[in-house]
Amino acid sequence: MFAQFVVVLDAASLHAAAPSLARDLAMRTTYSLFTAYGVALGALLLLGGHLVDRVGGRRTLLTGLSAVAVAAVVGAFAPTAGVLIAALALQGAGAALVTPAVLALVSARFAEPGERGRALGVYAAVAVGGWPAGLTWGAVTTEFVSWRTCLFADVLLVLTALVVAATRVRDRTGPGRGGLTTPGLLLGSVGALLTSYGLYEARPHSWTAASLLGPLGIGVLLLAAAGVPHAARAFARDRDRIVGLVVLCLGAAGLFALFPALTLVLGPVSGLSPAAAGVAVLPAGIAFVIGATRIAPSLRRVAPRKLIAAGLLPAAVGLLPLGAIGNGGTFALVLAGSVPAGLGLGTAMAPLFSIAVAGAADRGRGGAAAVATTALQLGTALGAALFGAGAPAWGGTGTSALFGAAGLTLVAGLCAAALITTAAGPPVIARTGPRLPE
Repeated sequence: MFAQFVVVLDAASLHAAAPSLARDLAMRTTYSLFTAYGVALGALLLLGGHLVDRVGGRRTLLTGLSAVAVAAVVGAFAPTAGVLIAALALQGAGAALVTPAVLALVSARFAEPGERGRALGVYAAVAVGGWPAGLTWGAVTTEFVSWRTCLFADVLLVLTALVVAATRVRDRTGPGRGGLTTPGLLLGSVGALLTSYGLYEARPHSWTAASLLGPLGIGVLLLAAAGVPHAARAFARDRDRIVGLVVLCLGAAGLFALFPALTLVLGPVSGLSPAAAGVAVLPAGIAFVIGATRIAPSLRRVAPRKLIAAGLLPAAVGLLPLGAIGNGGTFALVLAGSVPAGLGLGTAMAPLFSIAVAGAADRGRGGAAAVATTALQLGTALGAALFGAGAPAWGGTGTSALFGAAGLTLVAGLCAAALITTAAGPPVIARTGPRLPE
């Protein structure tokens, strides 16, 4: 869990530091930085899950953390924008190994429904709720020291995570031959790469640009070729997982609109400095953590579809007042929208992760975790394209885009309420042997 938190913190902190590093490195925009990270992450998540099933979660985790550590060192000393872009691409590649490895290890360790629900709630809080912590850390460090100091501190955190992982993480099962098929892995990885690239490049370019529509269209077709045949065969017996992945993707798009938009509008609306605006994001992040780790696990007797809908529908309502911030508002209005939105999204994410990895065999957990995290990443890229600052679909107005995010989150909640049928209490994942320390 700590390894996942460090990776998220590392990525989010640079988003907050973007204006400062753009000035230092004479960059006109920072889109290329986050495109490099996001594309590498999206393209290699399925490979990361495949490696978990083939060589083990521990080896995959250690390899990914090592890559993130090297990337942080290179980025901290980066003399030019090109070097920093390369460092972020390496960081994304390392995160693509860490993320499915952590989720697979967590799902393997906890089999009892109550423990498993709590563990996946903590994972959701770390994997998603770590964003506001990273935004706050990056904003404060950049304002009072520098963005390079932020990366140096990230190196120490990653090295600590490496030591913890090397000494405490153990694989419960040995390497095997389960998980993703080779054609599915290749088609899905290339499809995720092209789709991620198209979505991340949508903000600085027009949606009608050929350079955007080509990769995006081909990427979607490849993802469909990789996933639709399996989905068609599995829909009758595994509909909830398929629907859960779609809802996870749509919910992640709305989630991405929440945290970055807050950091961009809190300063102009409330007259806060960048550091103070970063700190002011924390209430929404704390609300997300409470929803994921307290509310969702305590309601495991409630059917997942009801719990997911009960989280996403109020989250959509919470996003609505945030869309009016651009026309004038107060910090109280920000809290009135962001706290319910964070609480609802956190409540929904925990059961969504549970459904996404439920029932996976020992040697298929890496693949299941990779598919779930790929859905989350593609949803994040979709949210960046549709609702991020400067999104062309909304005239470049980040706050007005939150109205669209509210609508998409509402659709996700309605899909969950109508199509997910899993009974109350998360399914038990079978396991054998003693539980090993993580």
